[in-house]
Amino acid sequence: MLAAGFEEFVSIVDSGSVTGAAEALGVPRPTVSKRLARLEERLGVRLLHRTTRRMKLTEHGELLYERARRVVHAAREAESAVQRIDNVPRGLLRVQIPPRVPAGTFTQWLAEFLEEYPEVSLDVVGTDVHVDLVAEGFDVALRYGQIKDTSLVSRTLVVNSQIAVASKEYLDTHGTPETAADLADHNCIIGYTGSNIPNPRWPLLAGGWCHVGGKLMTNHGGLRLEAAKRHLGIAMVVDRNAQALVATGELLHVLPGILGREDRARLVYPDRGFLDPKVRAFIDFIVARLTARRAGGAQGQSTA
Repeated sequence: MLAAGFEEFVSIVDSGSVTGAAEALGVPRPTVSKRLARLEERLGVRLLHRTTRRMKLTEHGELLYERARRVVHAAREAESAVQRIDNVPRGLLRVQIPPRVPAGTFTQWLAEFLEEYPEVSLDVVGTDVHVDLVAEGFDVALRYGQIKDTSLVSRTLVVNSQIAVASKEYLDTHGTPETAADLADHNCIIGYTGSNIPNPRWPLLAGGWCHVGGKLMTNHGGLRLEAAKRHLGIAMVVDRNAQALVATGELLHVLPGILGREDRARLVYPDRGFLDPKVRAFIDFIVARLTARRAGGAQGQSTA
């Protein structure tokens, strides 16, 4: 039997608060507080220094957390293994997604998933931060770009190409750059890293980056494309979003063969030696929806 209070204590540390632990465990906040207090009383030590603004592990708390975390995760794995015997997707599925995922389409898919798998419940968290899935208790995440954690299993959903574009009018007025260094003399429309940090570095196909500057910064891809159409500068955009405009000559591809990159959208999950039925069901479901969407002619905006 899992030692009383261990799961609550580990959840408090992982989430950073009693409130976060209560939400993760699906129990009232006072219950979590009482179980932590009983654990401290039983051990005869204080595990956490608590103030109104922050929470910090004591020396005893750090020692217990390192050991209790392994016990809690092992217990959760054992519970999951028992539930997998009949191979029916069930239980809470925690999913991490980046904020750029179109809410309308994804919410519709989630509703259809819950209807198809009534024994599964979902906890969906939006963030661009690549957190430790195991430590934070996530089952699967949708991520863009490079996956640095080699312990994760990944499945590629979409491959986007990033290209630089500008209007003919802008290039006629300011000149067409012939090298990446020439961009220093141009107004470049700056995108973001994730959702909240302007990124004045543009990728080079040969590897590495070049620094750019400009008067307009936005994390909205559609706005960058529209700004380029209105002759405000050179923008880095998703290739397929600009294809029709490049084909008609409304926008021109800037520094082809020099600027750009591939940006992959992947579903990733921890490599535990097996795949929980609810995780497999979710992955297969999302892949099927994406496949059907592409086969239908990519109506509207893409999902990645």
